[in-house]
Amino acid sequence: SLCSNQSFKLKNKSTVDFGRITKVQWFLDGVQYGDDDLDPIFDKDYTFSVPKFTSPLTKTIKVKMVVYSGGSCFDEVEKDIILLASPTVNFNQLDSICLNAGTVQLIANETSGLLGSGVFTGKGVSISGLFNPVTAGVGVHNITYTFTATNGCTDRVTQSIEVFPIPDVDAGGDFSILAGGEQQMSATASGIGLTYEWSPAAGLSSTTILNPIAKPDVDTKYTLKVTTDLGCITFDDVFVKVLQNVEAPNTFSPNGDGINDVWNIKYLNTYPNGTVEIFDRNGQKVYSSNKGYNNPFDGNFNKKPLPVGTYYYIINPNSGRKNITGNLTIIR
Repeated sequence: SLCSNQSFKLKNKSTVDFGRITKVQWFLDGVQYGDDDLDPIFDKDYTFSVPKFTSPLTKTIKVKMVVYSGGSCFDEVEKDIILLASPTVNFNQLDSICLNAGTVQLIANETSGLLGSGVFTGKGVSISGLFNPVTAGVGVHNITYTFTATNGCTDRVTQSIEVFPIPDVDAGGDFSILAGGEQQMSATASGIGLTYEWSPAAGLSSTTILNPIAKPDVDTKYTLKVTTDLGCITFDDVFVKVLQNVEAPNTFSPNGDGINDVWNIKYLNTYPNGTVEIFDRNGQKVYSSNKGYNNPFDGNFNKKPLPVGTYYYIINPNSGRKNITGNLTIIR
C-alpha cells in the first residue's frame, strides 16, 4: 500500500528475444500517463503521482504497462496498486515575536478528520507546540508540524517565525535628593530605533527622553519603558528618595498623659543614618542616638525624669546636609 500524497516508482523489467524494445506506454485506470517513452532501457525507473485524497480510506488503481518491439508487436501487463488516504495539515503563517514575550502556544491541526497524532519540531518548540523565544534566540526559525495518520501516512507544513531583539535597559541606581533639589537620571539603553516613556510624570522635566531631570516632592519609584522600532519593550525602575527638611518641635511634655510624651522629630526617619544629641545648660549630654532615631527622647536621663527647662540639640543627618541645631523646652 502507498500513501496517496507520495509519488511512487515502477521499474522497466521488460525483455525481448531479438531486436529491441522501441516504446513503453503507461496507463492509470485506463488513461495514458505521460508521453510515450521512445528510448526505453532495461531497469529504467518511472515516477508516478496521483491526486491526493483523504476519503475513502483506500483506493485501488490499475496500472498498465504496454511495451513495443518494432512497430506493431507489443505485450502488456496490468497490476493493482492500493493507495491510502493521506492527512492534510493546516498550519498558518506565524507572527513575529519579541524575545521577552514569554512562551506561546502554536496551533496546527489535521483538517480531513483522519485519526492520528501530530508533533512540532524546530528550535525552541516542544512537541506539543509550546514555543519559547528565549530558547530559540533572536533570528528566524523554521517550525514544522507533522501529522501521522494511523495508516502511517503523513503530511507536514513548515512555517517560519522571527524572534525580535529587545532593548537592553538600565534605569540607573537608586539615589537620594534633598527636598527642593534635583538630579538628572543616569539611565542607559541600547537597541534600534528606541523611544522612551517615564512614569509617573510628576517631578520629571520630560517623560520622553532617556535622562530627564528628576525633582519629585516625595519619595517616588519611576519606571522607564523603552520600545524598539519593532515594538519590543523592556521596563526598568529607579527609586528616588526625597530627604525632607527636618522639623524639630521646640517643646514637648513627658508627663505620662499619652500626648507629646516623647520628642517626635518630623522627617528624621528619611535620614536612616542620622544621629541626635541633647545637652543640658551645663553642656552635659543627656541623650544620644546612633544611626537613626528609633527610640525618641522621652525626657529621662539615666532612667530619671529631667527637670523642666531648656535643653539644646544637635541633629546630624549624616547625608551631606548641615547639622541642625536648636533649643528644646521640657514642660511637665
